[in-house]
Amino acid sequence: MTRRKIQYQWSDAWLLLATVHASANDEANIEGITEAGDGINHAIFSEEELAGGLSRLTTGGLVREKDGVFFPSSRVKRALSKTTISRRSIVKQLQETERLLGLIE
Repeated sequence: MTRRKIQYQWSDAWLLLATVHASANDEANIEGITEAGDGINHAIFSEEELAGGLSRLTTGGLVREKDGVFFPSSRVKRALSKTTISRRSIVKQLQETERLLGLIE
């Protein structure tokens, strides 16, 4: 059986970064992720962006879910730690997240 590569979308980068921000102090529920996403992109996730994105991110092992609570994987935390901790601009944080998902080089 061959394993298909997940085709991430730009909104997945936005969603992943929102999950990282929302879980910075502990755990991220949908409400917290939505609020963080609004702060990042000044927009609210559509149902498709949220459901489809979380499905792709969990399938790809980048986000874990337990009982409606979401956590970025250790790999994501390591990859984005310098970006999010150093208080880089949101634009730079999104670019690093897009790079992590293979959306840009």
